[in-house]
Amino acid sequence: MAIDKGPNKQPVKQKSKYKQGVFGLVHTTFNLWLRKLPQYAVIVGITGTVLLVLQSMLLLSIFGIVGFDLLELIGTAPLDVVLNLLIYDIQVGILVLVVILSVTGLAVYAVVAGAAIHFALTDYESPNSGDIR
Repeated sequence: MAIDKGPNKQPVKQKSKYKQGVFGLVHTTFNLWLRKLPQYAVIVGITGTVLLVLQSMLLLSIFGIVGFDLLELIGTAPLDVVLNLLIYDIQVGILVLVVILSVTGLAVYAVVAGAAIHFALTDYESPNSGDIR
């Protein structure tokens, strides 16, 4: 990436903060994972648990005890959603709710993955600066 210094000036090349060799990147990544694994587990684990509890409460309030059986139809990955829609014979009323909850789960996990990536990049810039507060 070049920075323009104005008219008739030569652009100055900006060095990347993440420029390392292959082994350096692998080493830095593994060190980051080892240091931050408990924090990643907290981010993803708490979010997943809260999402599961909310989905369970919603299905329980609408369908009663049978609602817990519907939890297996809600996918959090695109392939899960597609396969569940193709494999199971689902009534239209239930299908709409399953699709809405699946899309909500996909969106929540996309945001969580983005937060984890941002967390990792912050730590790449300056180690131990990206702590959960």
